[in-house]
Amino acid sequence: MRLLTSLLLSVVCASHAGAQQQVNIHTRGNIVTFPVEDVDSVTFPLMSSDELEKAKAGKYSAYIAGVDELLAVRDDNTNIYNDFGKNADVRDISQMTTQSGHTIRVTGLGAHDTGLKDGKTYNNKNYYIYVPGEKPLNYIGMSFSYSQVDDDEATMDAVPPCVVMFAKKEETWTHILHVMFYRDNVAINTRDGGDFRYDCERLGGHGRYATKDYGDVYSVSLRLEGDTMFIRKPDGEYLTMRNDYFRDAFPVAIWQVFNKPEYKCRGYIHEIFAGTSPYVDAAYKLADRFRTSLK
Repeated sequence: MRLLTSLLLSVVCASHAGAQQQVNIHTRGNIVTFPVEDVDSVTFPLMSSDELEKAKAGKYSAYIAGVDELLAVRDDNTNIYNDFGKNADVRDISQMTTQSGHTIRVTGLGAHDTGLKDGKTYNNKNYYIYVPGEKPLNYIGMSFSYSQVDDDEATMDAVPPCVVMFAKKEETWTHILHVMFYRDNVAINTRDGGDFRYDCERLGGHGRYATKDYGDVYSVSLRLEGDTMFIRKPDGEYLTMRNDYFRDAFPVAIWQVFNKPEYKCRGYIHEIFAGTSPYVDAAYKLADRFRTSLK
């Protein structure tokens, strides 16, 4: 941390009319520039506008504290992270070690065929990636994309969901909180015991978001706080839901791509993350940015 602190000589925020606000980080003569919206909630998680003005003036102690917090998140072995784009292509990822040190396990119809290619998981069958946690998790997310595998135009009903789940296992997978992301909207249900408690229905209204092109990447996450679940959609907006079921302890993180041969689209996972802090993915990305800037 001392080395990282010594490298951070100054933090300068510059804003120009009609231009995107940016943060410049100076390290050994190199300048790394990030858009403010990419770092302010990470680097300055609890700062007021007055405190941000102090940072602009060169008082960057709060920035250093923010980096300390992120590194602590990264070093917490409860947190799970893997960017598949940083792994070599492999045919079977069922025992692959993640960048956070955890071992990926794969189940489902495609358990023995799920591999890694071009920086993302692939299979034409349904598969689940899961990592047992050491303690209850309250944050999970992923980035994913789609390709079209049929000449016919895919309809909304012909798009496989990419899914994130909190789970606990008592002999079988009987306690699960599912959130499914399609190309343009969200669906949710829960399982408590042998049956799903709620029908899996796609949410209208604020549950919808703009459809991306094939190959474009969606980024999503879930966060649990007491009886409230915050769903971050691909457009960056949040859905808020409340249910006492969300208070349950879920120590297992699961990611699923519900591919089937009859689907005209195929889903791919690019990145997975989960843990006890909403900053786990940001911590790994920030650390990687600094490593890259110092090469």
